[in-house]
Amino acid sequence: MRLLASALLALAPLCAGAEIEKHAYLTESGIKFFWWPKLKPPSGWVHEEEQSVEMQSNVLVPKGKTFANAETVMYARAFYEPDKKERGTLQELIDGDVKQFKEHMPKVVVKELDSPLVLASGKRLRTFSFVNGHEAFERVSYGAEGKYWVEFVISSKSARGLEKTLPAFRAMMAKYR
Repeated sequence: MRLLASALLALAPLCAGAEIEKHAYLTESGIKFFWWPKLKPPSGWVHEEEQSVEMQSNVLVPKGKTFANAETVMYARAFYEPDKKERGTLQELIDGDVKQFKEHMPKVVVKELDSPLVLASGKRLRTFSFVNGHEAFERVSYGAEGKYWVEFVISSKSARGLEKTLPAFRAMMAKYR
């Protein structure tokens, strides 16, 4: 088993098309596989490995910060086709996220934005704003990429932090294929 785990870890990360990275990690409960969009962090941002594994997402934080202490973070998730069956349609995935937000933050206001997130391919992803008073500000974009559903998120503890980071986020996403 250890040899198999070592071999799998040696092969990770593997690119699985559509700029989706495939990772294998040895956890307390065995080997876990994670898929997430491959992102090139904007200047001043870094990939946070430990939080990425915990969240099963590609987590980016400002240099010198952690997910826990950063005002604003970015992350991206991918759901592989066999796993998509558990989540239903892309609309059901979106509806599930909205429901989960409302369960954790009953006062959250969710609205679909008129300006979708645009990728390098020209693909336009449906984008939603999640605002919970003065506590949480998120933009979440959803789309389909080959055999994957993808979510791209910018999350901040302040409206100012979100607005300040949006240009770097959009520029990074404009290069994602």
